[in-house]
Amino acid sequence: MLLDTEKILLARGTELYAHKGEYLYRKQQLAEFVFYLKDGSVDILDEEAQTGHRLQGCRCFLGLHEALLNEFHQSSVKVNDESILLVFDKQQIEHFIEEHDMARRYFMIKMCDQMELMRKKFE
Repeated sequence: MLLDTEKILLARGTELYAHKGEYLYRKQQLAEFVFYLKDGSVDILDEEAQTGHRLQGCRCFLGLHEALLNEFHQSSVKVNDESILLVFDKQQIEHFIEEHDMARRYFMIKMCDQMELMRKKFE
């Protein structure tokens, strides 16, 4: 059931080819778009703490929790290698949640997977 939800959602994304050094978004920027990393590598940066996480070879959402909570981005995301992403407008995500019964559960699982991937503790 969740795989069907994922297939429907990903089919609605707009494909974006990003080049090394480009920023998808910067810290404190309003979260108006959600990105899905299909292929490539990005760095999630916290310039103030001088820390970062590299996501490579994994398919995951970027900026999802900020968009869902109507917040500003908590970190910057910089493309580390030529990458292929899907882009979703925030309203697209909200509409998808209203349209599909399993969407909320799907997004919660994806956010938890990303937290585990980045080795953050659950709060």
